[in-house]
Amino acid sequence: MACVHDHNCEDHDCSADWSLYKHIDLPKVSALNEAVSGSAKSVFRAWEHRLNASESYLESNEDDPELIIFIPFTSDVKIKGISIVGGADGTSPAKMRAFINREGIDFSDAQSMQPVQEWDLVENFQGVLEYQTRYSKFQSVANITLHFPENFGGDTTQILYIGLKGEATQLKREFVGTIVYELRPNPSDHKFSFLPLPPLIIEFRACLRNASSGAAAVMGSLQQPVWVKGPAFPSKGFGLGVTQTQLKMNSVGPLKSSKLEGSLVTGRPPSSVSVAMPEIGGLQGSFSDNSLGDTDPEVQSIIADEKERQFRNLSLIASENFTSRAVMEAVGSCLTNKYSEGLPGKRYYGGNVNIDKMEILCQERALRAFHLDGEKWGVNVQPLSGSPANFEVYTAILNPHDRIMGLDLPHGGHLSHGFMTPKRRVSGTSIYFESMPYRLDESTGLVDYDMLEKTAILFRPKLIIAGASAYPRDFDYPRMRKIADSVGAFLMADMAHISGLVAASVVADPFEYCDIVTTTTHKSLRGPRGGMIFFKKDPVLGVDLESAINNAVFPGLQGGPHNHTIAGLAVSLKLAQSPEFKTYQKQVVANSRALADRLISLGYKLVSGGSDNHLVLVDLRPLGIDGARVEKILDLASITLNKNSVPGDKSALVPGGIRMGAPAMTTRGFTENDFESAADFIHEGVQIALAAKKAAPSSKVQDFMKFVESPDFPFTQRISELQGRVEALTTKFPLPGV
Repeated sequence: MACVHDHNCEDHDCSADWSLYKHIDLPKVSALNEAVSGSAKSVFRAWEHRLNASESYLESNEDDPELIIFIPFTSDVKIKGISIVGGADGTSPAKMRAFINREGIDFSDAQSMQPVQEWDLVENFQGVLEYQTRYSKFQSVANITLHFPENFGGDTTQILYIGLKGEATQLKREFVGTIVYELRPNPSDHKFSFLPLPPLIIEFRACLRNASSGAAAVMGSLQQPVWVKGPAFPSKGFGLGVTQTQLKMNSVGPLKSSKLEGSLVTGRPPSSVSVAMPEIGGLQGSFSDNSLGDTDPEVQSIIADEKERQFRNLSLIASENFTSRAVMEAVGSCLTNKYSEGLPGKRYYGGNVNIDKMEILCQERALRAFHLDGEKWGVNVQPLSGSPANFEVYTAILNPHDRIMGLDLPHGGHLSHGFMTPKRRVSGTSIYFESMPYRLDESTGLVDYDMLEKTAILFRPKLIIAGASAYPRDFDYPRMRKIADSVGAFLMADMAHISGLVAASVVADPFEYCDIVTTTTHKSLRGPRGGMIFFKKDPVLGVDLESAINNAVFPGLQGGPHNHTIAGLAVSLKLAQSPEFKTYQKQVVANSRALADRLISLGYKLVSGGSDNHLVLVDLRPLGIDGARVEKILDLASITLNKNSVPGDKSALVPGGIRMGAPAMTTRGFTENDFESAADFIHEGVQIALAAKKAAPSSKVQDFMKFVESPDFPFTQRISELQGRVEALTTKFPLPGV
């Protein structure tokens, strides 16, 4: 994948800036199947000398193109990219596989083991192509083994240069020593006495990672009976301190302490005796409290892969965002342990003094974030997400089979607003209530308020909803207020997508005109995954909204709230009141408009002709393609967006549009120019999708998907090249919160 800069890489030593050449332990470099012994060392040179291979290079034995190269480092490194210059006439390597911190790998091992990453290579005679690593997996690298299983058809494989790009950590692996802790001390080794305990010797292997400071990272193992669950020394250790009169526990439970108070003996060999742990309070052992990596590497691996995907992908899902580290810390706190059914001061459980403080703080911050008077407005912060919040409102103010009106789903509405088809009541809202959607004027892409007013007069709804999941314009809240009043209906706004924009006052404010406002707490607000319901405190249409909504949340539809989520929400609501948050939201809108303008200039039709908020909705039907096919191709190129219905669609399964949003990449630091580049990437992906549709064996979407995933798909290289350019852009920007 080529470097992407504002200069010609051939005229600038951009790789030299991050070269790991000086950190390679060159005397220890070795290779398997090299024709000339020791020649592997010659392919490592400074970047500016990468093409100086006239005399020495690495070549495999004749008629056997496979090579393995072992590359150790003088200190741990982080590897960002790899550059390979191969030979001519088909002798360049065609595939590369990388293994991290594994010594002694032979060809049998390499074929049977799963590499950390593998790449399909292209012939690169100038060394300007760089193959980027999955950076999160190439941390703390003491050595890397590169396996080149095949070339481009030559009798041998030739490698003229290998360049490694990254940074050194200065952590060195020097030696392994043995430290023995004992729980039954030798009295001659100590100045104080201990109660007798069964002999138990614990062996630690201390790996000195930083030679300059002598700091030791200690990893322990304990020989123990089978009934002791988990490693004997979890991440926070296990400690028993024995004094003359008592067995001292350093924390709650026998597996909690990070400190072992006992005898330190360095002159004795470690014991391999397995003995029973002493009984403590009638318990033998306890639940382990290890790190995720120690407890469940499989789950940790999936999370690491998702982190890598998020880092590399161009994330344009309009409902997604990257939350902050502070929010994540709150959500991962001990508050997840506590049940607290009810409201602050009126709980059905004890021990909620701190939970009450947190929920009250969250409520106060919610009102301040949206510029509301606490005498006139209240808020419930317990809803688990947006759809439950909406249904809790319906439960509070409606009777079964009462009538509601929301924006039709194919016209940009949301499932929870009552979506149904002629054959099926799809949403739970449409099952329990009678739903009549309003729609857009298809000629303008804007809400048809005149038709909404006429339909409302005929349908007589009890609730009208102003809200959407794919509408790029503001709602006319004054007009909707007038329509609701004319038929005696409640007016509710669902601002789930735009709540951050509302808090920053960069879009119209629904609170001035609505009786109830619901929202999710992630999306543009950048909080955790939760929900909120705001309500007027004065009765509306004879209903005490505060009492009705609070009772609908609990005990009506929920049990205990998620207190850790409420804590994360409180943090995000504090951040939402900062000047930086308002600047961020203004940039979201500016970026969305830049994306829209560039797509228009490329010839695309946008629903409503542009955007006033965070999202852009593209109608692909004039091009003869649908959103499902385009979404698939773009996903393969590390561009994440979603297929979406557009006005006039016949099928929700094969919708005619794609939806894109600006919040996530704006959080990472994108500005208008970056979103213009994103539009160009999308355009290229659409062109590939059109070509793939034409080449597909049939017109069915399912056949298209199989065709794309088949080994004979003819556009794999084009997608890979696009993916390289996409990731070259996205990986310049940090991933917040993780």
